[in-house]
Amino acid sequence: METAVLATAKGTLLTPDDVVVKEGTFLYDGTVLCHLHVVHSRLWRGSGDYEDPPEICNDRDCDAYYVWYSSTTDTENFNSGSGPYANLDEAVAGAQAAPGIGPTVRWKNGNEDHANICLVHQGTDRHITVVRSNDFATSKPVKLEGRKYVLFIASHRAARFSTPELARRWIDAGAVYVCAWGPASEQVEEDFDYASFLPDLGTPLPFTLMTTSHPDESLFESLWFALYSAQPVSNLDAELDDVVILVDSSELEHACLSWVRSNTE
Repeated sequence: METAVLATAKGTLLTPDDVVVKEGTFLYDGTVLCHLHVVHSRLWRGSGDYEDPPEICNDRDCDAYYVWYSSTTDTENFNSGSGPYANLDEAVAGAQAAPGIGPTVRWKNGNEDHANICLVHQGTDRHITVVRSNDFATSKPVKLEGRKYVLFIASHRAARFSTPELARRWIDAGAVYVCAWGPASEQVEEDFDYASFLPDLGTPLPFTLMTTSHPDESLFESLWFALYSAQPVSNLDAELDDVVILVDSSELEHACLSWVRSNTE
């Protein structure tokens, strides 16, 4: 059942934690180019109709997807929408079936770098920064105003995409504990290990760089390790209140964000 959703103020989403997971355009009246976003939320808005059963009437805390459409006169103002939908595929199908505009919907390919997303993990109170970059080699290492952090790298790719030189740039930016997930995770861990002591890459580190690889564990098991078990070593004179999650696809970005938001262990 599709229910009405509240219009957003200019430049805002349903809640502060909502995340745009897919972007596209559509044509209004066949000529006016407008924008649309598919948004992931943890708030499933109910119908509010007391005649509906509770599971339809009431709001729920669960994964939900909404499609937001921009104004035809102000493309930064997303003032109409549809949803909730149970998953991304249903939201996409809903947009493409929208009367009058569905056939004109065109989606971005998802390869663009995404703006950093910041939130707090309720289970550990650690500050999480999620970065999506289609090409790790060209992504700018995250600097958190001098703070050291745990770096969690996730990729479905098996081919080589990291080097000791790239790893050293992340270390110099603040990564002091590195957890890698995916088929290339052992290679990523090796690159960071080399980066920590090869003399031609920089001065020796004044602390022990910790690295782990997780080629066989699930993404969520590996995220749990990074958030709960990755702690500062004895010779690191710094707290590790921050975790940077680096991914190379919108699917991994969404999966990591969903887990971080829902995990309260």
